[in-house]
Amino acid sequence: MDTFGTQTRRRWLAAALGRNPLVRRSDRIEAWSFVVAALILAVATPIICAFGTSLQDSRSRTYAEEAMHRHMATATAIEEGQLMIGPSHIWYTAKAQWGAANGRHVGVVRWPDSVKVGDQQRIWVDDDGRLAQPPKPPSRAAVDALAIAIGVWFGVLDALAGTWYAIRRRLDTRRLAQWDVEVSGLFTSDDQRKSQ
Repeated sequence: MDTFGTQTRRRWLAAALGRNPLVRRSDRIEAWSFVVAALILAVATPIICAFGTSLQDSRSRTYAEEAMHRHMATATAIEEGQLMIGPSHIWYTAKAQWGAANGRHVGVVRWPDSVKVGDQQRIWVDDDGRLAQPPKPPSRAAVDALAIAIGVWFGVLDALAGTWYAIRRRLDTRRLAQWDVEVSGLFTSDDQRKSQ
C-alpha cells in the first residue's frame, strides 16, 4: 500500500516538473516549491551538523575548564538546620563552615536531611572557596549539542513545511476560484443554449 502512495507522489512530481501540456501552472509552482524546500533542507542538514559539532567542542572545553576550577570541601554545620518547602520537594538549610585553599569560609548550605550542629557533608566550591554547583560531566556536552542541533533542524524543517503549506493553500484557493468560474461558465452556456 505504501508503494502505491509513493509511486503516485513520484508520478505527480515528475508530471508537474515535466513538459506535459495538461499540467496546470499552479501544479508546476507547487512541485517546484516542494523541490526547493527539499533542496534547502538537504543543504541545511550538513551545515546544522557542523554547527552541532562545533557546539559540542566548545561546550566540552567549557565543561573541562569548569571541572578544573571546582573542588570538593567538607562543610560542618554551625547552626541547627531549617526546613525549606518547595513546590515539588523539601530540603534543609543550615549555616556551615568549610576550609578552602585561601582560608575558612562560612555560608548557608543546602542539606538533604535534618541537620544538627557538627554534622558534615561534602560540598563543591570554586577556586575562591565560594559555594558552587557540581561541575557538569563532559558527556553532557554531546547531549546539549545534539539537542540544540536537532532543535535547529526541526526549526528549519518547520519553517520550510509552513512556507510550502502556505504556498499550496494559496494555489488551492486560486484553483478553486478557477473551477468556480469554469463551472459557472458551463451552466451559463447551457442556459444560453436552452433559451435559443
